[in-house]
Amino acid sequence: MSAEFEPYVRPVYYYETDCMKIVHHSNYLRYFEEARLHYITQLGMPYATMEEEGIIIPVISASLDYRNSLVFGDTFRVYVTLTEYNGIKFSCSYRILKEGDEVVAATGNTSHCFLNREMKLFRFAREFPEYDRKFREAL
Repeated sequence: MSAEFEPYVRPVYYYETDCMKIVHHSNYLRYFEEARLHYITQLGMPYATMEEEGIIIPVISASLDYRNSLVFGDTFRVYVTLTEYNGIKFSCSYRILKEGDEVVAATGNTSHCFLNREMKLFRFAREFPEYDRKFREAL
């Protein structure tokens, strides 16, 4: 967890829970995505801008370990760490912590590649050297 990047923080919304007010398991991957976009924005690359430039960043793999439940009314923080980047693909790790008692709710990883508007893989480093530099500095 890098001290230079602010974690993504937000409350659990009611619609994200089941009848016991526990967060449904599928929402943790959404939390990863929200936090990753927050992280990329902090790198100076707002995702909306990247999409306007023709950059698409699909998820190619995801893993998630549930540790403790979040419930309606909880606030949580997601820490994102860039763990791998080679100019074509990148990977991130995540830790979701319940605000207040610092209990780890979930951990996980995602991997991504860079596609252009034609949905073709391309060398991010060659096409967008400034973004490439930002990713490399974050490692």
